[in-house]
Amino acid sequence: MKYQKRILYSLVILLTAFISACGGGGGSTPAPAAPVTPAPSNPELYIGYYTESPIADTNNPTPGVLYMYLPDTDTSFSGEFFFSYVGCLGSFDAGLLSGSKTGNAFSGTWSGDIDNNLSTGTFTSTASSSTSYTGTWTRDGGSEDFIFVGPCAYTIAGNGDFTIFKVANGTFSMGVNLDSPFSPVFSFNLSASASAVKLNVFDKVCLTNGGGVSSCAMWEYASFDTGSGLPTSVTYGVGSTISPQALVSGNTYLVTVFSYDGSGDVLDFANSEFLIP
Repeated sequence: MKYQKRILYSLVILLTAFISACGGGGGSTPAPAAPVTPAPSNPELYIGYYTESPIADTNNPTPGVLYMYLPDTDTSFSGEFFFSYVGCLGSFDAGLLSGSKTGNAFSGTWSGDIDNNLSTGTFTSTASSSTSYTGTWTRDGGSEDFIFVGPCAYTIAGNGDFTIFKVANGTFSMGVNLDSPFSPVFSFNLSASASAVKLNVFDKVCLTNGGGVSSCAMWEYASFDTGSGLPTSVTYGVGSTISPQALVSGNTYLVTVFSYDGSGDVLDFANSEFLIP
């Protein structure tokens, strides 16, 4: 059987500082965390990507988008993450994380559910520059294959890497044309060896308020090179993998774009925020 994720899945983490501990739900599947108000000082949004090790997932190593709100002081944090991957059961799967930040490093544990199968693990990261962090993550028990009725099957890797950047940073710059403000055009120049590109748009205020990706996702686009090359620009809402939500005048949105090769290695990453006039 050829293992194939039905669409590219994104692991999206909303990470905030907190004063008192947040409780989780009972049972084997963690309950989604309640929205957490950042405290005691203003956290900063970091956006980036994670990758699955091609050794740990030889079938289909898949990168995804990663969002974190990091505190600017040494403190504990708690948050919620979402696999915006459409699992074989068609659910929108979520989980919890917790950890602590010390100086230019942070680490913690995570637990999440895909298709009613619980995964847990750890993550650790250190600052790689004044605008970015790099780190690694592991899954308890290592890699695991999941096979469902019909052709749907996939591997969840046992480990991988991640990189996050401050807003408006990355490995290259992208353009946002607002001549038609409710149908913005996003432009980018990708590496020649890229085999796929993915773009996501989120409501920034919604994310900041702890709304979670299930509420804050506005649009997702993915394209795979079948021989004619990848696009250098896309228009909001055209070629969706999830249906576009209407953009609202006066709202600020976040857009990320990344490309990767056949081994699941990310080649290009950019992010930007834009205000609809």
